[in-house]
Amino acid sequence: MLRTPPSDYAVHLVNRGFEDRNAPYVVCLQSFVLQRLDTVVVAPIYHALNGGQVIGQLNLRVDLDCDPGANLVLTISEMAGIARRDLGERVDSLWGDGDRILGAIELVFTGMG
Repeated sequence: MLRTPPSDYAVHLVNRGFEDRNAPYVVCLQSFVLQRLDTVVVAPIYHALNGGQVIGQLNLRVDLDCDPGANLVLTISEMAGIARRDLGERVDSLWGDGDRILGAIELVFTGMG
């Protein structure tokens, strides 16, 4: 089923929060509707060889234009809320992966993805 993502899944560098060098990016999962909040729900993006593990529909292999050729894994299983001020520079978007991301989030909360 094709859905319209509630977010553009902006990818940011990490300032604080997930200070792991193996997870240099986070993706914002939170809806546009909640932009006024001081917090944001994110998930880290790891370099696959350094801790990111693809797990079926839950942790997803992704490609970023800002890091071409890198073997990256979006780890929905590690999503968390952080202060919006802890987001670094916006460097990319995973808009094209919206259906897969929503499926992984649904898997976490409903067991179905």
